[in-house]
Amino acid sequence: MNYKYDLLEGSGIDKENEEVYPSSPRFRPLVKIPFRHLIRLVVSLPLIPFLVNIAYVLYVNFDEATNTLCYDHRVINNYLPSFSAVIGLFEFPRAFWNTAVALHAAPRFLFVTMTYSYLDYIILPKYKKWNRVVVFLGFVENFGLILLTYVSSKANFPVHMWSFVSFILASEFYMLIYCLLLHKCRAILPTSTETKSLRIKWRLMIMNICSAILSGFIYVRHVTYCEPGVYTLFAICEYVVVLTNMGYHGSAYWDFYDRNLVI
Repeated sequence: MNYKYDLLEGSGIDKENEEVYPSSPRFRPLVKIPFRHLIRLVVSLPLIPFLVNIAYVLYVNFDEATNTLCYDHRVINNYLPSFSAVIGLFEFPRAFWNTAVALHAAPRFLFVTMTYSYLDYIILPKYKKWNRVVVFLGFVENFGLILLTYVSSKANFPVHMWSFVSFILASEFYMLIYCLLLHKCRAILPTSTETKSLRIKWRLMIMNICSAILSGFIYVRHVTYCEPGVYTLFAICEYVVVLTNMGYHGSAYWDFYDRNLVI
């Protein structure tokens, strides 16, 4: 059955209850799920494995997880592993993370399509072409994450590398353009929850971009000099990039706070 989820007035919205229905006159809802609860569930899917996996490798094999092999074959000490090393070196974290990404992929694509309808409703007509750009970047980010997860650097380094680049660039531009549209291009005034959401988005986006840039400089420093502790700083920046990305997408909790997904 072909369902169309739409946030536009007169296109699937029950104005009294603000429910999102498939556009069918014969449709009878079976399940009603508040978006805010669904979003919390979807964000928790990668968040829990992320935290558990780091704690697991630090507890099970601290030295293997944190020691770094230099270009001159020296082994130097660090204090935290990068997350890429966590899921690359250990079987349980890799399986746990892969499962989480698989489970949260479909809802993430659903949120991207809902974002298009949301922006189409609140953005001034002359800026609506940017809605397509946001949706495109959202799909690229999700596909990049899936490929990055399931195609390891050992299996196919070029695919893994370009998946990483696509994921990072798409996520950064997605955050930036989305924030600018909500900040400068609205056709209707925001609600209090939407205002809160945008404020959180700006903060998380700035932290994300700064951490991504800083991680690049730290990684170059690490590769060039291979000093003890430097890779730990890179790992911290990587953690911030991952967590702020999750938090940014989780801020949709306030964008769709009063919306329900009805199936």
